[in-house]
Amino acid sequence: KLVLKLDGVSDRRETWIVYEGKKIDCIKPSELSALNYDYILVSTDIYYDEIKTEMRSAGIPEGKIYHAGILNLLSKRIRK
Repeated sequence: KLVLKLDGVSDRRETWIVYEGKKIDCIKPSELSALNYDYILVSTDIYYDEIKTEMRSAGIPEGKIYHAGILNLLSKRIRK
């Protein structure tokens, strides 16, 4: 069983999102490299390759970038 702790959200366009009824501020992708994290979970199917390339260009190691499409995350949450 994988337990995830959401420490932050990054988005180019949004300044905040609502997650589990809570408002969470979004940081810009350019700020990711300054954070302390175990890994980054990219939860989109359409833009994954573009986002991964952008993160690699910003110096984020490829081994810390994981892909889990939003539908995969939702289906796993529903099955609990």
